[in-house]
Amino acid sequence: MSKENDSINRRMFVTAAGSSLLVGLAGCTSGGSESEGTPQGGTKQPDDSTAQGGNKDTESGSESGSESESEETETATPEETETATPEETETATPEETETATPEPETEAVTVEEHELVEAEYGGTAEIHGKVTNTSGGELSYMEVTGRLYDADDVRLGEALWNASDAPADETFKFEAFSTVDYADVERYEVVTDSSNY
Repeated sequence: MSKENDSINRRMFVTAAGSSLLVGLAGCTSGGSESEGTPQGGTKQPDDSTAQGGNKDTESGSESGSESESEETETATPEETETATPEETETATPEETETATPEPETEAVTVEEHELVEAEYGGTAEIHGKVTNTSGGELSYMEVTGRLYDADDVRLGEALWNASDAPADETFKFEAFSTVDYADVERYEVVTDSSNY
């Protein structure tokens, strides 16, 4: 019968240990509501399930739980606020400002000289001069346009000249023709254009 007594003792031990564990866990989960109820002026009477020491576990569990929560709150907030904001603001702005500088483009066509003249036949305005391909390579198309204005600064029309397949660094004489009367023109502007296609 000693084997039977040993197995009964083991069963009683396992049952007692399991019950104690369940009571301890039950005391921990109900400990939050008991400790919250106490400051309101009432005391809760222990029932049979908590009379086995659940109150001790609950009190020590709630004290250590609230201490650890306080520690986490005190240390977490200052660290996040101090490190995140200054680093992002200081590094982003200077890099964007420094890289946004555009480089100027060079003129592909340069007007060397120009003058407004009256056409031999018809009395219309013409612009004569010299133009150079300064692009550094051959241009498929280049153009000289003269904008013609009267005394009131009203644009009367344009005089136009163009050339194709212009070799690099070559100078051309141009005569830009218009249909505007020479007598009406007070001033003019010369602009150029070019392309490779």
